[in-house]
Amino acid sequence: MHELDPSFVPFSGNQINILDGVLKEKNPESRAELIDVTEVFRAELAKGKNMKNHYTPYTLLRLYMDGFEHFPDKIIYLDIDTMCASDIAQLYDIDLTGYEYAAALDYMGHFWINPHYCNAGVLLLNLAEIRKTDLFRRAREYVYTHRMIMPDQTALHRLAKSRMYLPRRFNEQRDLHEDTVIKHFCRGIRWLPFFHIYNIKQWQREDVHKKLKITYFDDLYEKFDAIAAENDLSESAEAPFPQERTYRIATPCKHRGGKHLLSAPFRYGVFAFFRAPFLRLYMRPAMSVTFIPSPRMIQV
Repeated sequence: MHELDPSFVPFSGNQINILDGVLKEKNPESRAELIDVTEVFRAELAKGKNMKNHYTPYTLLRLYMDGFEHFPDKIIYLDIDTMCASDIAQLYDIDLTGYEYAAALDYMGHFWINPHYCNAGVLLLNLAEIRKTDLFRRAREYVYTHRMIMPDQTALHRLAKSRMYLPRRFNEQRDLHEDTVIKHFCRGIRWLPFFHIYNIKQWQREDVHKKLKITYFDDLYEKFDAIAAENDLSESAEAPFPQERTYRIATPCKHRGGKHLLSAPFRYGVFAFFRAPFLRLYMRPAMSVTFIPSPRMIQV
């Protein structure tokens, strides 16, 4: 997808190895897994109505998670502009029986769009139920045929049959609180000293400190700086990918003429910026976290 935006560039094998090593420092069983769905994405959605808006095509990738049989039935999905302020096991341990997914209300959307409109930046997914109801396939088709400002989020809102509403603390879209579990650095509005829209991400440290007044994550910034001092984090620094696997993804899509099967290499490591990937971090046995990258996630 480099043709859509020159900033959509792949991560290097060197960067993948660094991330994999950082994960294993915390837990030797942790790993990052790269899943390449480029071809199926291009076949199904690249000519759809939502390729050019305020959000990158990466936001649509979560809608392919139902196609991987090796995925566990329960997954935490996180946008890349989130940071954990507390143990996410508090989210993972919620009983989702009978629900397709759980999400918190969207701070602005539940005022302006619908009282029940949820933010899809933090999702607790019941993939077993999603496969039963065909939610993600129906959402992909809807995204292909309907132009929307927030396509995947709105498609899930309109098509979900069973949704659990999470407390704010699992997707805190404004100020940090003592009980915040996940902080989401998403777009927001401020009325004073004048009306303006802001979109400050956690990697914009100076703005996080001065404008958002958040210093809670400074220890993680220090950790990143230490890693950057010891390693070459540039895309030009090459190293082999840690490991490869091949799976098959089954994605039935009516508008493309039936079932589309893709055999693709999945590399353990970090995502490549456009090979349309997922990044899954295994935090502990039976717990997995899925991230969708932003093309400007890391500035080094």
